[in-house]
Amino acid sequence: MLDLLPSQFILKRKPDDRSEAAASELKAFVKLREGRKLDESIEQAIRDRLRTTYSPRHVPDRIVQVTSIPYTLTGKKLEVPVRRILSGVPEERAANRAAMADPTALDFFIDYARTQRDYSF
Repeated sequence: MLDLLPSQFILKRKPDDRSEAAASELKAFVKLREGRKLDESIEQAIRDRLRTTYSPRHVPDRIVQVTSIPYTLTGKKLEVPVRRILSGVPEERAANRAAMADPTALDFFIDYARTQRDYSF
């Protein structure tokens, strides 16, 4: 059992290239059940499940554990705002915290965007 809760996948492409063949990286931001920590065995289980259930193309390049996934007050994931934040758009232009179920859920992504060294586009 993966102990995986709803997660968020973000495809990061070069800002100046929107083509399918553009250099890109697929990241999975995963929330695990309380008390679980992302380790190699859980990462491998996630990769294996995605590869067999979908295709190798759906396997993320990087898996990152988060404490919360941002949702709107109506229950929709904030995928576009998170992608914008990870692309360097200032938080105030990327998302409206007043419309979020848990406004602090964005904090991880803001900090990650500021400090990540996973890729250099």
